[in-house]
Amino acid sequence: MSESTELQEAKPRGMIFVDFWNYDLTMKELEPGFLTNWFKLPSIIIQEISLLLGEAVQYERCFIFGSYDPSSPGDARLRSWATTVLSKVPGVEVSFVPRQKRKKGPRCTGAGHHEITECPFCNASMLGTQEKGVDTQIATEMLDMAYSNRCDVIALVSADRDFIPAVEKLLGRNIKVIHAFFPNHGHELAAKSWASFDLFKAREQFRR
Repeated sequence: MSESTELQEAKPRGMIFVDFWNYDLTMKELEPGFLTNWFKLPSIIIQEISLLLGEAVQYERCFIFGSYDPSSPGDARLRSWATTVLSKVPGVEVSFVPRQKRKKGPRCTGAGHHEITECPFCNASMLGTQEKGVDTQIATEMLDMAYSNRCDVIALVSADRDFIPAVEKLLGRNIKVIHAFFPNHGHELAAKSWASFDLFKAREQFRR
């Protein structure tokens, strides 16, 4: 087989990037109690982006990024599930990083704008935790895959507009970024992407 024939037959290489909490919380907002079959989700996303491109896309890898609260037993179970079960999905790579303790509490809207570190009703801490670095991880990994010529099309599962600069950079490298969106979420990100599709509409195909 000639080199030109091989090039003609080569399929676009597709990668998927999932912002776990953005996906999970948005899905539960739209349909409380929805359970995802993570073993099916990557193939459904590849199917959707293949339809948009008008040709079969070769599934390369699915990156799932999230965070957890080290002091929460529930989050400890989540992290264990992510690293022992979710990581077994074919082609999936999982990264869950610990959330950081907030150093400052919220401020009231009164004249003094006082910081509130404890709940005035139950005296519980108002500091909580915050996710740090996940968006940066996702953007960096997407750019790394593009600049190392390891993919041709990227499906981004998130509604966060903070990814817009990375998406614009990827499009400048001729990487087709396809936004997997939810109704009434992420309009700005969808507008900047090469194309988009309604992931929520396809949910019956990956319902558990």
